[in-house]
Amino acid sequence: MKKGLFLSLLIICFLVMPLAAGAYTINDNYIGADNHSWGDVIGNPAYFGIDKMDVNFSSGNMVIDITTNYVNHIGLYETQLGDLFISNDGWSPYGSTPYLSDNASNGESWEYAAVLGSSGTLSLYAISVGSIQLAYMPATGSWIYRDGQEVQFTPNGGAAALYTGSWSINTSTNILHFEIDETLFSGKNLGFHWGMTCANDIIEGGYPVPEPTTILLLGFGLLGLGLARRKS
Repeated sequence: MKKGLFLSLLIICFLVMPLAAGAYTINDNYIGADNHSWGDVIGNPAYFGIDKMDVNFSSGNMVIDITTNYVNHIGLYETQLGDLFISNDGWSPYGSTPYLSDNASNGESWEYAAVLGSSGTLSLYAISVGSIQLAYMPATGSWIYRDGQEVQFTPNGGAAALYTGSWSINTSTNILHFEIDETLFSGKNLGFHWGMTCANDIIEGGYPVPEPTTILLLGFGLLGLGLARRKS
């Protein structure tokens, strides 16, 4: 195989393989309602700030890493970790970035909730088999929190989990880590939503799956350039 053609094929492999693997980063560009004029984070960002969400598919699992300062402050003001809400038919928030009027009443309608259990266990439920808990602040006093945002899910008694998975925290890297069976999500346009129970910061965003035709066109285009260079 000629050098030019080999290099073209090599470039195609490097570009297409990451897309097939599904690695994607959702940055925290979502504020949402109601922030009570605080902006992105209500309170101290050193306690509640969320930076990004990394989504990947590996070994049959959908792997999600949320970078947030909150993993070092769980329990502050009686707040707790929230559950992870997932859409497998795309992400349709209300309004435009940073979605200042978007909340549970008008934004994305989630299909699934990944509920955090004890000892690092996780259960995936269909939203239809339970109820969504909106942001709250159980501590006494006049606390401000982000009203109207989904934070936890309670399945009906006897409702069966679709799949189980795991979650963990790494306080050194500020990572909240999820692993969920990928069966319902691989190859889909996805949406995600997560925050602590007060929703002092929320991350929400979409995961667009590259169209196979787009990948193929890119590959053939690069291959064509390699062949043209070979002839010249």
